[in-house]
Amino acid sequence: MTLRAGERGAPSPPMPALAAIALATLAAARLYPFETHPLFACPLRTLTGVACPTCGMTRAFVRTVHGNLAGAAAASPLGTMLALGAAVLVAWTLLRLTVVRRGLHVEFTRQEASVLRAAAVLAIAANWAWVATVGAH
Repeated sequence: MTLRAGERGAPSPPMPALAAIALATLAAARLYPFETHPLFACPLRTLTGVACPTCGMTRAFVRTVHGNLAGAAAASPLGTMLALGAAVLVAWTLLRLTVVRRGLHVEFTRQEASVLRAAAVLAIAANWAWVATVGAH
């Protein structure tokens, strides 16, 4: 992995858009009472009784933005990490737009990229095993 200072100036156009989506998601998790009024039920769990790979992520986001990290991790460890990552993305993008005028450029070798993809698949599988046996309640 190579990490170096990026170019000066505003972040690339997708970053503010992604940060806006992340901010909207975090705001919805904070403001909408998902715990008492879910917008929809998991179709897989409703039909089969089996948790899907993303079961518990809404509860994890809601609990994370309310400061209940233990409850969030119990519902979905991966959802908790995604919620925290979304908050970091929003904060970093705001910093890049206002104070930090130079970004970071990260490059991965093909082998490192393959390892990261495999780790992502394993994280999703481990999270699915967690919510199927312990969490997402």
